[in-house]
Amino acid sequence: MTKNKVSFFWEDLCITDSVFIGSSKFEEAEIIEFAKKYDPQPFHIDPIKAKTSMYKSLIASGWHTCSVVMKIMCDSYLLNSSSQGASELTSLKWIKPIRAGDEIFVYRKALSWRKLKSRPNIGMIDMHISAFNQDKVLVLEFYPKTFFEVRGE
Repeated sequence: MTKNKVSFFWEDLCITDSVFIGSSKFEEAEIIEFAKKYDPQPFHIDPIKAKTSMYKSLIASGWHTCSVVMKIMCDSYLLNSSSQGASELTSLKWIKPIRAGDEIFVYRKALSWRKLKSRPNIGMIDMHISAFNQDKVLVLEFYPKTFFEVRGE
């Protein structure tokens, strides 16, 4: 990654407001395709069996939801930033199931930030990532610790 292509540095992402970063709609075929490959539980891959589950219909795998959120994060800022990855992700919660036809709306918020003492050219941001469905119901949240280069260091 060259410096002149970077739009977001550590300083640019230390924003305490919740920022909308993108949305995605979940289709039945994609839910089943992902689950067959990575999470083949009946309520993710079989609409008939899913009706007899506690969910009463087919639902997306939580890992599918996380993958979609990660893609939104990449497209909205990570791929155009000085991102150096993340050290951890805490308190991952799948709060409500995602069903075929649902759309999620994803937000990021910086909770705290600091420069690393051992590497002052790198800053860490504790973020809150949240996703809401089309009814404005919180469906997913997690807290990553992400590293970014500091501008001009």
